[in-house]
Amino acid sequence: MKFDPGLYSGLTVDLDGDLAAVGSQAGTYGDVALVDVTVPRVKAQAKSNLVGVSSISIKGTQVFAGSTFTTNMALLDFSQPTPVVSSLKPDNLPGGWAGGGWTVNRSLMHLVAGNLTGFNVPFFGVGPNPPTLLANPSTPIFAPGTICLSDITPPQAVVSGILNFGTVGTSSSKTLPLSIQNSGGSQLQLSNITTNGNPHFSAASSALTIGPNGSGSVNVTFTPAGGNGFSGTLSASTNDPNQATISVLLSGTSNPNQPSTIVVAASVAFGSIRAGSSLTKQLAVQNVGSTALLLSSIATTAHFACTTTLNICSVAGLSVNPGATATLNVTFTPDSIASFTGTLTASTNDPANSSVSVALTGAGTEFGFGAPMTLGPAINNYEGQNPQLAAWGSSVYTVWLDQAPPNPFTQSQARR
Repeated sequence: MKFDPGLYSGLTVDLDGDLAAVGSQAGTYGDVALVDVTVPRVKAQAKSNLVGVSSISIKGTQVFAGSTFTTNMALLDFSQPTPVVSSLKPDNLPGGWAGGGWTVNRSLMHLVAGNLTGFNVPFFGVGPNPPTLLANPSTPIFAPGTICLSDITPPQAVVSGILNFGTVGTSSSKTLPLSIQNSGGSQLQLSNITTNGNPHFSAASSALTIGPNGSGSVNVTFTPAGGNGFSGTLSASTNDPNQATISVLLSGTSNPNQPSTIVVAASVAFGSIRAGSSLTKQLAVQNVGSTALLLSSIATTAHFACTTTLNICSVAGLSVNPGATATLNVTFTPDSIASFTGTLTASTNDPANSSVSVALTGAGTEFGFGAPMTLGPAINNYEGQNPQLAAWGSSVYTVWLDQAPPNPFTQSQARR
């Protein structure tokens, strides 16, 4: 890298990713170089035709440079084999050396410069076209030494034009998320989110806020009630300046020949029963569809069991006719003094409820005898004495003694 000498020495440098722009602050032709900092090496070099480069700013392969000694600026495009140089000079500034010197900055879409000997801050638009002076205000600040620029692009809503629910059983429902993206640089706000044209579609939210370059979703539910095809729309108001309203087509079909399952209770509580005993409760399953409902793989966890009117649940399935209600007998058998929890599960041929799960709870209380009971040894040889009875626990019990004379007690005698 070799720059033309000038009155003074010095370089101005800016960095964007792996590329750096280097400008000669005092060279006669305002030399500018594009440098690959990963090697490093000079990729390209061009003359900005400025009298010295006071400040430089790079974005990608485009470099914005301000003159050290005049009111001129330049945009250099290094994307071509031969760099393209565009000369920029704001209006209403004196030419020549008067009012010279700039501090510059650029973003993806704009250029901004601060006059180092005045109050002006010219603002240019770039993009795919040659730079255009958008404004050249005079500020209260004299000779701004540093200037910053950041593009804040407006929100931009991106959404699919259709949301298809496929086939859903009659009296069943299906919920899908409608994904919405914001490809803009500021917050996207959606309001008045509504479904129109068909009461079988509904939206879970009426408003949604999505951050810059973010995404969000609205849950939409389809609940058919007879018929075949259904269609409607979801609409929302936005603050996207190019799309004040978004509209999405909603569609779905109904299959009236699909079963549907309703378990009346989500749980069965057996309360407390004596350990070692059993208690049976009934669980109703209703089919509100138009074809037979089949429950299979019916199973319960330990201490609980299930039977139908015909067989054990785990062996045989259960078929429920359309519009009918069947009964599952669920039995609780605690084997100790403790609390028990379990589940009853089953698979179904209902596409909206492919499986059901019911919570089961119960507790076992004390046995009839709190602990083992023993009699003293050789009880029949205790003539004239009471037999010894040893027992533990708080339960009340009765012992009937049966013997033949001449022992000193009778058959009807009882001890507690």
